[in-house]
Amino acid sequence: MTHELEDSPLVSVIMPARNAEKSLAKTLKSLECQTYGNWELRVTDDASTDQTSAIIHDWAGRVRQPVTVLSADGGGPSAARNLAAQEARGSLFAFLDADDVWHKEKLTEQIDALRSSPGLLGVTCDYAIVDGPTGQVSKRIAFDWSDKVFHRWIIMEGNGPALCSTLLLRSDDFYRIGGFDASLWNLEDVDIAVRLGAPHTLGSVARILCEYVTQPNQNHQQMETVRAAVNRLRAKTPFSTDGRLARRLKVNLRLLETARSFRRTRSLRLLGDLALTWVQAPITVTRTIIRTTTR
Repeated sequence: MTHELEDSPLVSVIMPARNAEKSLAKTLKSLECQTYGNWELRVTDDASTDQTSAIIHDWAGRVRQPVTVLSADGGGPSAARNLAAQEARGSLFAFLDADDVWHKEKLTEQIDALRSSPGLLGVTCDYAIVDGPTGQVSKRIAFDWSDKVFHRWIIMEGNGPALCSTLLLRSDDFYRIGGFDASLWNLEDVDIAVRLGAPHTLGSVARILCEYVTQPNQNHQQMETVRAAVNRLRAKTPFSTDGRLARRLKVNLRLLETARSFRRTRSLRLLGDLALTWVQAPITVTRTIIRTTTR
C-alpha cells in the first residue's frame, strides 16, 4: 500500500517530559530551529516536581507554532506519549524525548525521504550517543533496516536501528497499532517497531540527525524496568521465543546487569562473572560489553 503525502503536512511532535528542567531548553531550541516549520508540539508533563511545565509554557509564548501541555500522574513515557498523541492533529508524528536534540534539518530530510518512498510507514535516521554530563559524543550509530540488525536489536545485541527520538511515523499507522504499550518503561521502541512490521516497513536517512543524550538516572539505566520490559516482549514477540535466540537474550540481560554493576562498583567478583560468561558465550559477551560501554 502506498500513502501519498499532502503538500507541507502537519507534523505533531510528541514529547514525554518528567523532571527535565536541566535538558529541556536545549531540546526545545532544536525543535524551534527546524527548517521545516509546519509542526505542533504536544507535551505530557508526567508528574514533574521541578520547573519542567513552567519552562515549556514560557517557551510556548515565544514560538508561533501551537503548543499544548498535558498533565499525567507518573504513568511512564509510553503512556505519556499516548496521551499527547490523543491531542495531536498531524498526519505525521515525530517523537522527541525531553533530553534529546534534533539537527535542524531532521524533519525536512525525513519528510523528503518518506515522500520519495510512499510505501513506508515511517522513517528513522542515524544518531549520535552523547554523554549528558560531559556533552561528549561516545558513539555514532549508522545503519540500515536489515533483518540481521533488527533481530540483534530484539535480543539486545548491538545498538538499536531506531530510538523514539529518531522516528517520524504516519499517524494513521500509529493509531492502527494502538500506539505505545503503556506498560513498557523500556524497550518501547523495539516493541512499536515489531508491531509496525519492521524492518520492511521502515526506512532511514543515512545521516546523523539526532543526538541521543544519556543521563545516569534515565529509565534505560534501571534494570528493574529493563527486566520487566524484556519479559513483556518475550511474551509478545514470536521471534524471541526461538530457543537459541531466547538463550542469547537471557545471557545478554545478565551481562547488561553485571556490566553496569561492575562500572559502578569495580568489583573483582563481578569481573570474574563477566570473564566466566565470556568463556561460555564469547561472541555474545563481547557484543554486549561493547554495547554497555557506549550507552
